[in-house]
Amino acid sequence: MTVCGKADAYVEGLLSPSEEQAFLAHMTGCARCQLDLEEDTQLRALEDQFRRAPAPRALQPQPIRRRVLVATISAMAAAAVLLVYLASRSREPQPLLALAEQRTIEGRLSYPAADRYRPYDVTRGETGAAGDITPPEKIAELSQRGDSHGVASAYLLAGDHGHAAEYLKRAPSSPDVNSDRALLKLLDGQLEDALVILDEVLRRVPQHRQALWNRGLALRELGLPLAAAESFTRVAEADPEWREEALARANKLREQRTELKAAWSEARTAGDRMVDGGPSLSPEVARRFPGMTRIFFHQALRLAPSRERLNELVPLAQELDRAHATTELSAALARAQSWPFEARRPLLADYLDFVRHRSRLDDAGWLHWLDQARKAGADDLILGAIVHTRRTERHMDEFRRAAQADGTAWTLMYARTEEAKALLRTGEQARGEQLLNDLLEQCDGMRVPYRCMMIQIELTKLNLSAHRLQAARVHAEAALERARSENEWGNMAWLAGQIAEVERLRHRFAQARAYYEEAILGGSEEQCTTDRDTRLSLAGLYVSEGRPDDARREAVAAPTCSSPLSLTGLIVHLDLYRMGAPILSEEALRQQIDNLRSRRGVSQGARLYANWAEARLVIDRDPGRGEELLRAVIQEAARLPGDVMAAKARSHAYTMLLIDAARRGAYDRMATLLAEERGGGEVLDACQVAIARDDLRLAVAVRGPSGAVEGAYDERSLSQDGASLIPPLLQQALAGCETIQVLAQPPLTGTPRLLPPALAWSYDVAAGTQRPEPAGDPRRVVVTGASAPKTLKLPPLADWELPEGSSGPHVTRLHGSEANPRRVFAELTDATELQFHVHAISDTSLSDAPVLALSPDGEGNWALTAESIRTHPLRRHPLVLLANCRAGDLAGWMHEAWGLPTAFLQAGASTVVASSVDVPDREAVRFFDAVVARIRAGEEPVSAVAAERRTWLERQPESWVADVLVFE
Repeated sequence: MTVCGKADAYVEGLLSPSEEQAFLAHMTGCARCQLDLEEDTQLRALEDQFRRAPAPRALQPQPIRRRVLVATISAMAAAAVLLVYLASRSREPQPLLALAEQRTIEGRLSYPAADRYRPYDVTRGETGAAGDITPPEKIAELSQRGDSHGVASAYLLAGDHGHAAEYLKRAPSSPDVNSDRALLKLLDGQLEDALVILDEVLRRVPQHRQALWNRGLALRELGLPLAAAESFTRVAEADPEWREEALARANKLREQRTELKAAWSEARTAGDRMVDGGPSLSPEVARRFPGMTRIFFHQALRLAPSRERLNELVPLAQELDRAHATTELSAALARAQSWPFEARRPLLADYLDFVRHRSRLDDAGWLHWLDQARKAGADDLILGAIVHTRRTERHMDEFRRAAQADGTAWTLMYARTEEAKALLRTGEQARGEQLLNDLLEQCDGMRVPYRCMMIQIELTKLNLSAHRLQAARVHAEAALERARSENEWGNMAWLAGQIAEVERLRHRFAQARAYYEEAILGGSEEQCTTDRDTRLSLAGLYVSEGRPDDARREAVAAPTCSSPLSLTGLIVHLDLYRMGAPILSEEALRQQIDNLRSRRGVSQGARLYANWAEARLVIDRDPGRGEELLRAVIQEAARLPGDVMAAKARSHAYTMLLIDAARRGAYDRMATLLAEERGGGEVLDACQVAIARDDLRLAVAVRGPSGAVEGAYDERSLSQDGASLIPPLLQQALAGCETIQVLAQPPLTGTPRLLPPALAWSYDVAAGTQRPEPAGDPRRVVVTGASAPKTLKLPPLADWELPEGSSGPHVTRLHGSEANPRRVFAELTDATELQFHVHAISDTSLSDAPVLALSPDGEGNWALTAESIRTHPLRRHPLVLLANCRAGDLAGWMHEAWGLPTAFLQAGASTVVASSVDVPDREAVRFFDAVVARIRAGEEPVSAVAAERRTWLERQPESWVADVLVFE
C-alpha cells in the first residue's frame, strides 16, 4: 500500500502502526500530503466541536479521540498544521516537542523533553482542553530515531491517548516508560491500575519524581488526601524545579484534614466537659459534628442533676432536632422535667464512672446500683450502664425494656445494634448478622446517619472476620463516606485501615499500602492501639512482599501501647523474629501468645492461632514441639466447620509443616501433607510436584518418572515469577514424564508458567479424588455472544466464527440474550462439556476472582461469579473450557485456592482449562477448538492442551497459549 495521499486515513486512525510510521516519514517531504493533512484536520476539528461529549470523571483534560492528532479546536488545528511548513523551512533548530507556556494536564511525563516545569492552567467549563501540539514532521523524526517513548509523549501531550498507548507498548520497559504508562491510566480514570504501576516504579526507584507526583494525583482522586500530600512533599524534597507547586498541592491537601482534626478534637474535649457538668456545646459544633454532639447530649441528659441543668441543654436539643429533622430531643427534655432528681442523684457518680472507666464496682456493687436505679425509675441510666459495663448478655431483657421505654429512633437503633453485637459475642453469628442487616435496611429512613455508620462498621468487622471481602469493602466504603459527611474524623483513619486490610487479604498490595498510609497519617496519639495495629499491618504487607527491611522499619515506628497486640501484629513480630530481625524478645512474644489464649471475646477459630503462633516461635529449633502444636490446630479446626478463622489456621498450619519438612530435607513428606490437607488419597508414584511458600521461605519437591524425590529449600526467595520458582535441575528431573501433577499450597496454586509450557502438567486442587465417567449421551453447552451491560464498555466478540461443534443433537448453544446466568445455571447440571466464549472481567465488588460477563437475566443479574458457580452441582463432571481473558487467574488468598476454575471443580467439574492472560478473540476459538478435537479423539485434557500449546508456540513463540492452564 502506498502511503502518499493517505492523510484522511491517518486522521481517521485507519492506518496500521507500520503504515502510520511510513506516512509520517513520507509527509515531511510531500507538499501534497501536507496540504491534505491541513484540510482534513480542520474538517475533523469542526466535527469534534459539535460531537465532543461531556468529560467523564477523570483527571483533566478529557482524552481526545485517537483519530485526531492536531484537531482539538479548529484554530489550534490550523495553527498546528501551519507549524509543519514553518518548521520545515526554518533554519533555526527546533525542539522536537512543542510545549506551550502552560500545561493542560496535571500529571508529569518522564520523557525529559516533556517534563520542563510549566504552571498548570485550563479554561473553566471546557470539557476537552487543547494539548501541546507537536508538528507531525517532528513526530516522524522521533519515530525514525526509534524513540517510541518520545513519540508517545508527543501524542500524550496532544491528548491523543490511543496513539500514546500504542507507542508506549512499543517502548522498552523502564521506570520512566512505566511511569508514563501509569499517567495514561490516570488520565483515563483507571486510578487503581495507575496506582499499581506507580507502586512498582517506586519500588525500583524510590525517589522517581514523576511517579511520586502522579501517585499523589491518583491518591487524591481516590479520596486519600493525606497520603497524596505526603507524595507531593517527597517531590518537593527531591525536585527544586517543581518544588513550589508540589508544596502548594501538599499544603492544600493537608489543610482541610488538619483543620478538621483540630476542630473534632476540640469538640470532643468540650463534649467531655459538658458531660462533667460544664457548658453546653455550641450550635456551631452541633451543626458541624451532629453525631458526636448527640452522643454527648444523651450522656449530659442522663447525668443532669436538676431541672436547671435540663434548661441549659434546651438550645442544644433544638439545634440537634433541626439537624436531624425531628423533635425527639426536645421531647426527651420535656419528659425529663418529671424525673425524681432526689432519687437519681446518688446514682450519677457511679454512672459517670461507668462512662469513663466502664466500672470499678464488683458484681455485688453493680447489682446494688442496678437495684437503686430500678427503684428510681431511671431506665435511661440502666440502658447506658448495661452497655458501658459490658453486661448486655446478662441483662438482655432489661436492656430491651429500657430501650423501648426511651422510644427514640436514636436509642432504639443504638440498643438493637448492641443486641446484635451481644449475639455475635455469644456465638450466634447468623442471628447477629441478620439483625445488623435488618437494622441497616431501616436506618436511612430513621434519620440517624451516625447510627447507620456504626452499623456498617460492625458489618465491616463481621464480614472481614468471615473473609467476605467484597461485602467488607462495600460496608467500609459506605461507612467512610458517612464518616466524611458527618465530619467523624475519629472513625476515618480506622475505616481507611479496614479497607487496607481488605486489600491486603486480596493481595492488592498497592491499594492496601495507599489506605494504610492514609490511616497512619490520619491517626493521633489518642488512638494508640489503632495507630500501632495499622503500622504493624503495613509491616505485614511488606513481609508478604518479601521486604523484611521495610517491614522492620514500620514495626519499629509502631507506638508502644498498653493494649495487647492484634493477631496481625503478633504474626508480624513472629515473622521478624524468624527472619533474624526481632523487635520483641521471645519472652515478650510468649506473653502475647498467652494473652491471645485467654483474651475475652476472641472467637474459637481465632484462638487456634495461639498454638499456631507458639509453633512458629519454636519449630525451627524444636520441630517435634512445633509439629505437636500444629497438629493440635489441625485437629481442633476440624471440629469447627464453617469457621473461616479456623480454616485459615488449619491452612497456615499445613504450610508451616510443609516448609519445616523441606527445611529438614524430608521432601518426600510434602506431597503426602498436601494430599492429607485436601482430604486424603494416594500420592502418585511418579511425575508429581509439591510446592509451598511461607513469606520468604520456598519449598519444592519433585518426584521424577523413576519415583525418586528431589527437592530444594530457600529461606530468602524473593522471586514472584512462576517460571523461576522451580530450579532448572528439578525441572530436568521430570524429563520422561508424560503428564505431571502439581500440588501447590495457596497462594501458589494457579501460578502461570510454573513448569515450561511444552510439558503436559496440571494443577491438582483435589488430590486423591477419582473422576467418575459421565453416564449417558454426551451433552455440550456452549455459551457465546453474550450481550453484557453497556456500562461495562466491552467490545462485541466475533460471533460469526463459532466454536466447532456448537450445533447438533447433543449441543445446547446459549447465545445473545439467552446467555444469561439464570439460563446458564439451568443447563449446567447435566452437561458433560461446557464452553464459555464470553468476556471475563475483574470486578472486586462482585468477586475477588474474575467474573464471566453474560447477558442480564430477568432480575438484571449478568455476572457469573465463582461464588455462584460453587453452589450449583455439576452432576456429570464436565470438562469446562474458559476461553476468556484471565479466567484462570485465582484470588491471592493465603488459605484457599479460589477462582473460576476451582469453583467449577468444587461444583463437580472434572477438568477446567483457562488462560491466565488476555486472549485474542478469534485465536481463542481456533485454539480451544483444536484442544477439544484432541480430547474427543481420546487424549487426556492435560496432554491435549500441552500438544496444542507446542504446535502454536512453534509458530508463535510469544503466543498467549503459553499461559493456558489446566486444573484437575
